[in-house]
Amino acid sequence: MRRQVANRLLLVLALAASGMLWGCAPESLVSTSDEVAVGRQAAAEVEATYPVSRDPAANQLVNDIGRHLLSQTQPRQGIEYTFKVLDVNDVNAFALPGGWIYINRGLIDQTRGNRDQLAGVIAHEIGHVQAKHHAEMMGRSALYGIAIGALTKGNVTQWANLFANLNLLSWSRKHEYEADTLAIDYTFASRYNAQGIIDFFRVLQAEQGRGRTPAFLRTHPLTEDRIERAQAYLNRKKSGVR
Repeated sequence: MRRQVANRLLLVLALAASGMLWGCAPESLVSTSDEVAVGRQAAAEVEATYPVSRDPAANQLVNDIGRHLLSQTQPRQGIEYTFKVLDVNDVNAFALPGGWIYINRGLIDQTRGNRDQLAGVIAHEIGHVQAKHHAEMMGRSALYGIAIGALTKGNVTQWANLFANLNLLSWSRKHEYEADTLAIDYTFASRYNAQGIIDFFRVLQAEQGRGRTPAFLRTHPLTEDRIERAQAYLNRKKSGVR
């Protein structure tokens, strides 16, 4: 096993030295199975830290919305989505590599029964997984000098710890724009109103203006520009303009 890892590392270093690696998309450096392995361990850490809700109605709600949204897209091969509610008051939701998606009870409460808003959030988290944002983050680290072994079995724990630590998780502006766009695509094709996610963002923005910063805004930084972009994209979809 050590020889295989060493050989693989030497190959990566050789490719990097020759410039070949820089032509690769970062997410292509991480296999789906490795992504799932990291996500599985991160999910175990999350569920050891935060209580999973036993409320059947809340779990049914989140699963029904998630499964319906997935029916409007083509899930990635090798990814089996899991939707769970955490019995946590913080207004937050997050996706782990490999399709584990968690919604805090505080976020469900924040939507006050508005399924369009909740669907928009869940669709946004699905978008992060569908667009391979976790894999891109890991792959980009390889391009900047972390050995490829750190992305697979040799250091699954390191990456799992990173993704399970919500205080460290914060998506880039590029990732957020893309997940917003995908969320609108998924909800637009569904039985839910695609305006929901934008309405939810405005609710959170108002909370921030009152001096309260929901946890969602720490893991998913929100700007007026982001809201305007999402609204403009939805308006174009409604008008049939691409």
